[in-house]
Amino acid sequence: MRKTFFCFCLLFSQTLLAQSNDKWRAGSAYSLKGKVYVLSVFIATPQNDWKEGEKLKIYQIQREACTWIQAQAKKYKESVSFEEGTFGYDKTLFFNSLPTGTGSGNEEVDWVARVLKKAGYNNNAEFTSWVRNNTTCTQSVVLIYLNTSGTSYALACSSEMNQAKYFNEGCLVYQYYDEAQSNHVCAATIAHEMLHAFGSWDLYTTFAQTQDREKKARTIYPNDVMLRTSYNINDLAIGELTAWLIGWAVREEKWFNWFRPKGY
Repeated sequence: MRKTFFCFCLLFSQTLLAQSNDKWRAGSAYSLKGKVYVLSVFIATPQNDWKEGEKLKIYQIQREACTWIQAQAKKYKESVSFEEGTFGYDKTLFFNSLPTGTGSGNEEVDWVARVLKKAGYNNNAEFTSWVRNNTTCTQSVVLIYLNTSGTSYALACSSEMNQAKYFNEGCLVYQYYDEAQSNHVCAATIAHEMLHAFGSWDLYTTFAQTQDREKKARTIYPNDVMLRTSYNINDLAIGELTAWLIGWAVREEKWFNWFRPKGY
């Protein structure tokens, strides 16, 4: 009887995943549960390398984000663990120019493949195989850190994209929010972008999201990490909609798909 019940729950969960993200269940960050390999990569231009201590600070903020995600998962009776890896921590990976993040929706989306090649992998499949053969993780996400300012964004994969090029999902995270470098990236932003890689939607107004949806989100999910940010990540939460999207066992509500952004 227990086995039958377990199979039913598993099938029910998979059905929710399929309904929630359709074509976006296609890459290395399928659902945010189980063991996840997080590859952190530090890139810069030769003229503007990372300063001493900056990478360590990023690592500390990243771990704060991952610890918070684990705590949020427990609230939904889910289990998530992270295994860390890095390229560029001891010696930065240099590029002649860095991608710009403006929040326009026209940002470059091939940077995971470019960074993995720079790190020594011939192609995306080689990295996927390495994770499978050298870790106990079933999923992976690549966090690319840039020592400049910009609007961070996620690099998710859909079934309509070239799998050989885009299967490995990740995020581009800028060290600062503004050109004055007065506002440093926080754990909430890293968590926000990681959740995007695993299927979550923005709940604030963007090129793909409407003001009406943001207004409703502020009523239903006022502290959702996909709606707003905070330098104190514990002020935020993963709401039921976001939890549903990233694969956690949440009952589907009739209004969930009303928040679906353009193109999803």
